[in-house]
Amino acid sequence: VVLEIGGHTNNRPTDDFADELSTNRAKAVADYLIEKGIDPKRVVHKGYGKRYPLVPNTSAEGRKTNQRVEIKILKVTE
Repeated sequence: VVLEIGGHTNNRPTDDFADELSTNRAKAVADYLIEKGIDPKRVVHKGYGKRYPLVPNTSAEGRKTNQRVEIKILKVTE
C-alpha cells in the first residue's frame, strides 16, 4: 500500500504559514510511520494549507476540526 499523508489547517494563518504548517504536520506523521517500520517508498506527505476545510471556520470548534491530518491510500500493490 502507498499512503499519502495530507496536512490541513484552519483559515487563521497567512497562506504561506498555513502551507508550511500543514506540510510540517503531514511530515511529522509520515516520519512517525517510517520510524515504526513503514518503507519510506510507501509514504508521501503533502501540505494542503487551508484549501480544503471540512466545516466552516466560523467557530473555534470548526477551526479545530479543520486542523487535521488525513491518510489516503494512493495505491494497492500485490
